[in-house]
Amino acid sequence: MRRFIALLAPLLITASIAQANILNDTVKPMIVGGKEVDPDVTDVSYIVHFSGGCGGSIIGDKWILTAAHCSSIFRTPLTGGGSDIYAPSRVKLKVKRGHIHPDYKDRASSSDYALVELETPIDFAATGLSKIEIADANFEKDGFIDPGTMLTVYGWGAMNESGFPNPDRIRYVDVPVVSREVANSRQAYNGKIDATMIPAGYAEGGLDSCQGDSGGPLVLKDGPHGYPVQVGIVSWGHGCARKNKYGVYSNIAVGVEWIQKVMRENP
Repeated sequence: MRRFIALLAPLLITASIAQANILNDTVKPMIVGGKEVDPDVTDVSYIVHFSGGCGGSIIGDKWILTAAHCSSIFRTPLTGGGSDIYAPSRVKLKVKRGHIHPDYKDRASSSDYALVELETPIDFAATGLSKIEIADANFEKDGFIDPGTMLTVYGWGAMNESGFPNPDRIRYVDVPVVSREVANSRQAYNGKIDATMIPAGYAEGGLDSCQGDSGGPLVLKDGPHGYPVQVGIVSWGHGCARKNKYGVYSNIAVGVEWIQKVMRENP
């Protein structure tokens, strides 16, 4: 999983699983080889930041979608709004509780989905925040994330595997979807990639998410209806931007029924 460092008191989790070990050697939270987002060109008002070292995305007025392996830092300050995480204008969001996918067990990272429920709904008009649409259950079957499809990952994570430096302003990198067959090859992940995961990146390495990007969005910029759709969540990878070690993202099309169920049962 994408590495981060902060260790804090665990949040009340609504699934009977052990807290994730966030010091796992494979956790990768930042953007390697990417560029700084121009907020005048790209809307990032739906992307939030946990000060403990993870990202997330607003998918409803009281819902943040992120990674289950980030659960230990759900009680760290959570803010949204703009590209600079230190800007005084950022909107503070108060967490009520976290919901972890029941099939998420440990650092193996299968079903690495989590929802963070907020204490009060976001007033989008007053705050300038927004939400993003997420992939539906047919998104992969309909061919929108076929191998070779270019996707964009966003985050404030490290710009190299050493973990430093970390940017103040959000960055992005474009990466192609890689087939599970390729990602499961011996030189890559040797069978560890399952249907809950989207591998993406380049065989030669050089461009990837990394430490600090965990929980952030993987986005199809031009979705089937002409607007961006979040298709994945930054989950894990071996190192950052290594040869044949693709970034691995939680596949929202597989987890969306659970996501919708949690939101529906907690209005």
